[in-house]
Amino acid sequence: MVFVCHSLGGVIAKAMLRVCESTTTSSKKAIFENCKGVVFIASPHSGSSLASVLSLIPGVASKQTAELEKAGAILVDLYGWYQNKAPVSGISTCALYETIATKGVIVVDAGSANPGVPHCDPIPIDANHSNICKFKTKEDLGYLAILNFLEEIFDIEGINTTDLSSVDDLEYYISSVKGDRLTLAEKLKIGAKGASEIYDAEAEKERIHKLVRRNAVSASARKKYRQFLSEVLTLFRLNVSPLIRSGADELVINDVIQAKMLDPLSKKVGINDLFNIADIHSAIYYLTGNCHIDWAKQHD
Repeated sequence: MVFVCHSLGGVIAKAMLRVCESTTTSSKKAIFENCKGVVFIASPHSGSSLASVLSLIPGVASKQTAELEKAGAILVDLYGWYQNKAPVSGISTCALYETIATKGVIVVDAGSANPGVPHCDPIPIDANHSNICKFKTKEDLGYLAILNFLEEIFDIEGINTTDLSSVDDLEYYISSVKGDRLTLAEKLKIGAKGASEIYDAEAEKERIHKLVRRNAVSASARKKYRQFLSEVLTLFRLNVSPLIRSGADELVINDVIQAKMLDPLSKKVGINDLFNIADIHSAIYYLTGNCHIDWAKQHD
């Protein structure tokens, strides 16, 4: 997980990471533990520049800004925490700052933009505070600086940034095929499925959808889900689809699903730790709902 933050967002990110680091809630703790980098784009880390940032936000009154300026101790506190925690926690840091004034003022200068961690020299960008995060081309210095920073993190984490096939291939299975407007229920009715089975199928389809979307966040997980869904689809098309098209009895079809799909795939549960036996049958409904599996008989 890498946070890319502009202006006040950098302060909020540090405050959030500090809370997540000290919490006992595992889901929140995981945010801190999985953070590998933070990009600060013109974010104030010290000095009175917090008030300058807030003065640019519509609706923030001058009195409120003055009070917040007094809260510089918060910036100092966060500065010290991040300076000590980030390096030892494996969090890399990149910082950019503006060189063009906004309303006659440099909102976040080189000094305030420095997060105070090793191996992070703030990079000057020829832009004002508002436009520093708006890249016109992929040749912009700010864009290239962030891209290089991300590539360094991916290299450290062993992620191959040139292999995008796993993402694209997984999207093929979890996205609906264009052209078929029938719902899952309508498809299963064509396959002579009863109301009870259709109800269960819709619940299982949604469960698998959430399971994949929630867990397929790493390259290795995407690869496993892609392999799992591709095997379910391939075995169904090879062994079950011909029977459906020929009008075979439902009991025969169910027996083939058990013998040719559930049995062989269940033996791989120990190899692919992201799914279990119950997920195999559910994946059939999931792929049906996304229009990869057809239950229609062949017409003469």
